[in-house]
Amino acid sequence: MSNRADGIIAEFCVEKGLYTVGIFESGVTVYSQQVRAHNLVSALSEKADHSQPESWAVIGGGIAGLTTAACALALFPSVKVTLFERQWELCSMQLGSDSRWLHPRIYDWPSEGSRAPSASLPILNWKEGRASDVSRQIIGRFSDLAERHPGRLSIILGARHLKIRENGTQIEWLGHPANIEGGFLKFEQPLGAQKKFDKTFLATGYGLEQKASVSLANSYWENDEIGQPFFDGRRQAYLISGSGDGALIDLCRLCISRFRQDTIVYELLGKAIERREKALRGLRDEIILDRENTFSIFERHFFEDYEYVIDALKKRLRNDTTVIMHLSGHPDRPNDSMADTLRAPTSFLNKFLFFALYKAGAFVPAFGEIDAIAEEFGVDASSVLVRHGADREKNLIQLFGESSDLLAKVRNHGAGSTQKSERCWTPGSIPV
Repeated sequence: MSNRADGIIAEFCVEKGLYTVGIFESGVTVYSQQVRAHNLVSALSEKADHSQPESWAVIGGGIAGLTTAACALALFPSVKVTLFERQWELCSMQLGSDSRWLHPRIYDWPSEGSRAPSASLPILNWKEGRASDVSRQIIGRFSDLAERHPGRLSIILGARHLKIRENGTQIEWLGHPANIEGGFLKFEQPLGAQKKFDKTFLATGYGLEQKASVSLANSYWENDEIGQPFFDGRRQAYLISGSGDGALIDLCRLCISRFRQDTIVYELLGKAIERREKALRGLRDEIILDRENTFSIFERHFFEDYEYVIDALKKRLRNDTTVIMHLSGHPDRPNDSMADTLRAPTSFLNKFLFFALYKAGAFVPAFGEIDAIAEEFGVDASSVLVRHGADREKNLIQLFGESSDLLAKVRNHGAGSTQKSERCWTPGSIPV
């Protein structure tokens, strides 16, 4: 048990007292970030001397940061936690986002239990829903937990200055202290301070989405209307640039009438869903073992075993949109074919739907310069959706400074990062 805890801690530890939570991982979801936070804090609890008072800093007021702080309050009765966030709200990206649907395990589909609507987590549990509803659930539970542990949680929001010094545990800041009660925040006057903490946890997430000059469309978490039919009867052209999960989800929203992530597998697989999922698990496992040949594996199996999916999608294609997929990828890792696109580390569900939509003729794949493609197809800048991921380095540079030795250590740690998103704690070991 102790050796397992040591191994888990090593996945997150940059150096003594400094930890990252999921900031370099791929395929990040709300659920997987919460599992990572549970794994780390429960492993630290297993190794800790709980009689020793400590002060912990958690950098980031998103879902990963809230879960890390909440686990600390639940598992360490002598620890005081300070939570830092640059924005003026907790879970600011998801709060108010009504056009994004969150499901705890749908990215694990077709694994058994992946359609279950509840995250079933001991700390900050939630059920599927709009991102705005999920964030409200999580903030509400976080507030309840903070109220059960009075005097142990400090929150600093609107942090205009936030720097990490020395070995990662010396922090200086200027921000607004805030108290949380009933799920809502009460702000105090701004305060500048510095303090040495026993442990610092970087839960900064990926940061804001990268922008492109060709696009005037909303970023991923901002509300949009692309899933809604047009009231004036026009047919609108859209250009989606990207090949990650975010881009593929938007492809589904623009191509499939009445698309919802939580219902699409029921609608496509029908009454035989259990039997068909079992077969799909075999297909998924084959792709996991040979990801480089995902396209040819789909080609080999699809029309023989999954033609019913293509037929079902053809009946669901939207008639009010024309969709072009710009699939050239990152300049350092360019794609020039559909096969290249399907090698990306996206979820099996999104790969499966992407390939089926391609076979159904639902979109036009395009490679080359995005500006030229937008001009060729006459796509207005407001209809160019750029899903190139976030600039995860930006937050770290702001925290450490470009030339910091600590930044170099965090980068080196992230280069080989493999923080497990499977539950590694003993059932019952984390109080509900």
